[in-house]
Amino acid sequence: MLFVAPFPPRLTGTHGGATVVGQLIHGTAERHDVALVYLRYPGEPDLDDELRERLAIVHPIARSKANRRDLAHWVRAVSWRAALLAGRPRLVTELAIRDAAGRLGEVARSWRPHIVRFEYPISAAHMPALADSGAVRLVADYDALLETTGLPSTLLERLEQRLDERAWRRFRRRVLADV
Repeated sequence: MLFVAPFPPRLTGTHGGATVVGQLIHGTAERHDVALVYLRYPGEPDLDDELRERLAIVHPIARSKANRRDLAHWVRAVSWRAALLAGRPRLVTELAIRDAAGRLGEVARSWRPHIVRFEYPISAAHMPALADSGAVRLVADYDALLETTGLPSTLLERLEQRLDERAWRRFRRRVLADV
């Protein structure tokens, strides 16, 4: 089984999602061969050693973390807003890292998993990398409203949130049609 996660899973996670996914992978690896492809910010806690030791393959993919003073931050902000106007959810744009799709495709071709489990719908943005794979695809959607949390305070933020909610509904329908 190949797991795809938008963050490093951990047995003692820095947030609930990391813990849930880490413990699920740990338990699954007791009985099955398991591989993991996941995204990670610089400085973010990585996998627990105990979890890493159970996995057949581990592929972290670096995410960049630019601060507001960097040009990259503002380029990304313009990019996700333009994509949002085109109907693509903000987080999908922010986490759609080309290297992730490439690595996921490589792991699927070389390791040939029977099942690929995408943790959270956001990870399923990389599903096209499995076009040549015959693996069964699953999406774990722990909280259907997770992507739309937050209280917008300005008119622009309210507009962005409404567009993002609409984009998420469409994205979910497309993802669920492919699993």
